[in-house]
Amino acid sequence: IEEIAQYPKEEFLGRDIRTIADEGWIPPFSAENDSEYRILKEKTIFETSIRARDGTLRTLEVSLQPQDDNTGCFRGYFGIARDISDRKAAELELARHMDRLEEIVDVRTRDLAMANQRLEQEIQERIQAQEALSTEKNRLAVTLSSLSEGVVATDDQGRILLMNPVASVLSGTSISDAIGDAIDSVIGLESPREKETLSLARDAARIESILSASPGHLILRGKRGGTVPVVVSVAPIEDDSGTCFGSVVVIRDVTRRIRWQEDMIRSEKLESLGVLAGGIAHDFNNILTAIVGHIGLAQASLPPGDPTAESLAEAEASAMRARDITLQLMTFARGGTPVKRPGKIGDMIRETTEFVMRGRRGRAEIEIQADLSPVEVDQSQLSQVLQN
Repeated sequence: IEEIAQYPKEEFLGRDIRTIADEGWIPPFSAENDSEYRILKEKTIFETSIRARDGTLRTLEVSLQPQDDNTGCFRGYFGIARDISDRKAAELELARHMDRLEEIVDVRTRDLAMANQRLEQEIQERIQAQEALSTEKNRLAVTLSSLSEGVVATDDQGRILLMNPVASVLSGTSISDAIGDAIDSVIGLESPREKETLSLARDAARIESILSASPGHLILRGKRGGTVPVVVSVAPIEDDSGTCFGSVVVIRDVTRRIRWQEDMIRSEKLESLGVLAGGIAHDFNNILTAIVGHIGLAQASLPPGDPTAESLAEAEASAMRARDITLQLMTFARGGTPVKRPGKIGDMIRETTEFVMRGRRGRAEIEIQADLSPVEVDQSQLSQVLQN
């Protein structure tokens, strides 16, 4: 105590402890009134403060034990005091650090809560973006599947990233097998005339030149050996800076177009042939008209019973059948429909058969029911069928 309070023992002995004790003194000696003190009956330990001679405040841990005399009457206390000022200062410093730590934790907790909120919002936005991307992918897949053209997307190295079912059918390669392969190994192109192998990656100018000239298409040779006439277009895929990072290849099967062109050419040829046939038939019909006319004049000049009349009649019948053929040619040239007239089919068959068999060694036997109903038919075409 002498060292802690900085008072010599002589000055300290007999002194009222309250003269140096701080106002925070825990009172085993607290006065119940001005003249009496409460007496503690048991040992007690408490903390209190005293002010040293230099004015500093020191914190003590005090242990007091009541002391009795031989008669059992209370005579005073035996006390032990320990200076715990440094410990209390450390505790205060620790408390301040704890308060500061709690403040930091509170700030960090708020920051973390805000970060978590932002993270949750970002996760939600990413989920929405993924859902939108998935929807867009599904829409793209449906769109590509519904196209009649083959579509292939590649990266900047020419490796296939995407292929629709039509391109798979044209190339003869499944989509799963084609993904990641070089496009030239899947889409084998040839020039239609020279059978020159072409590369989509290297021969873009050559392909464009072939497509711009006749016949205006390429040959796609599939993995299974089949060939298909196609028209190919290639478009680069660029980012915002204009850097190309891939391409889209569209392949169109032009088999139907070529067939249509061939049909058109055939139709034009038939039309030209029809014009030619019409002209020939017209001239031939004029000649036949003259022949029939002269046969008629010859028949009129013959006396009755002249055997030449029969030959002239056969010649006239042959000329009339030739005229029927010219009429068919003229009908074909005009693109018209057959000229149908009602008649007895039995008579038509007999007349045609007799005409065909005339002058031949064979003999025709015809059996036709007598009660056949009349028919509406182009007699010249029916006669032509029977003659053939």
